[in-house]
Amino acid sequence: MKRSVGFALFLLLVFSLVNTQLVHGIMGEKEVPKEEKSLEERLNLSASQTEEIELLKERYLKEKEVIKEELRAKEFEFKEKYLDKSVDSKVLTLLQEEIIYLKNKLFRLRNEYKLEIRELLSEEQLKEWVSEWESRKSSCHKEKE
Repeated sequence: MKRSVGFALFLLLVFSLVNTQLVHGIMGEKEVPKEEKSLEERLNLSASQTEEIELLKERYLKEKEVIKEELRAKEFEFKEKYLDKSVDSKVLTLLQEEIIYLKNKLFRLRNEYKLEIRELLSEEQLKEWVSEWESRKSSCHKEKE
């Protein structure tokens, strides 16, 4: 009995040590997955590049949120008026045009943001960055299918 309990404890100790080694990477350095690294790490950005990109991102996100709020309001207004049969279709057409304008404004804002970042990156960094957002874009399309 003592022998089997001792053997069981020995096996438990061995398994826990092996597990600890695997978890903590003692048996080999485990590489951090690419998506868990920051943009700065993935693109090997300098401190000044990181700072400028962060400023661009903050400005972009603020402007984007303002436009998106306007867009949500127009879409809500459109839905409300669409359901009201007394509203003239010309009013709906004007609202549609405003919605299209705001969507185009968002598109232009995003492209301006990308162009500003493009100016800050080296050729190698740019290729890596473009590769990343293309793979994100394709993975988003796969999820929608």
